[in-house]
Amino acid sequence: INPVPMFVRRAHHNMMTKRLQQLGLCYHDIMCESDALSKAVSRLPAEMQEARQRRQRRAVDLGFKKKYLPESQWEDPWREYHEVEHVLARTQAEQDERAHLSDEMWFAELSPERWFEYDTKGLHWWEGAVDGKPELAVAQISEEKQQQIST
Repeated sequence: INPVPMFVRRAHHNMMTKRLQQLGLCYHDIMCESDALSKAVSRLPAEMQEARQRRQRRAVDLGFKKKYLPESQWEDPWREYHEVEHVLARTQAEQDERAHLSDEMWFAELSPERWFEYDTKGLHWWEGAVDGKPELAVAQISEEKQQQIST
């Protein structure tokens, strides 16, 4: 159950959409830079990367001038959302898998929940996870190996 009421989510979405349109940005243009996002952007087609850089530069320029785009130039800020989100999800899943295999798992605020959700059915290392937590499965496997070694 989502604790935020639907009318608050809609209001936030509409407010963010208007602000992004005023500056000529897409949603992924304002995401916090991270290793996963940088790598995902580098995997996008060259024309999408160039368009992203141009939008960001234009938004900085508009911000310095304290102006907004005219409404005739507004575009849908969610137009590339699904494409970028798909690439970002794959990139984050690869990084999580790499961290898992090297025992360098990172948890947000020491909780077992990942900061980014992804499809666990497509990941081979997630199979056998206990209660959706692969680290418990790894712990069980290592305990079984220790018992085999000791016997």
